[in-house]
Amino acid sequence: MPKWREVYLEAILETDWTKMEDRIRAAVLAIHETMLVLAKHADEGAWDEWNSLAGCLTSLDGLRVEAAFWKPAERLSPSETSTRVMASVTCT
Repeated sequence: MPKWREVYLEAILETDWTKMEDRIRAAVLAIHETMLVLAKHADEGAWDEWNSLAGCLTSLDGLRVEAAFWKPAERLSPSETSTRVMASVTCT
């Protein structure tokens, strides 16, 4: 599994909202680093990974918004859990 994907999964599966922003930041950085490498060594096969990376960035943006509105007394509802699982599936 690529490093960017490991860090991405750590971010979207994080349940401790106090660690969420750091995890998101690390995932975005890992994805951007991978995109830079792909841009330098672009070939026909890289577009699928590029699209996957772009989708993951979009998912992380959504998670960042969700984390910004989270209140400590709240728990993750089943619908929010489903959204997170769908984010990991759409990004593969």
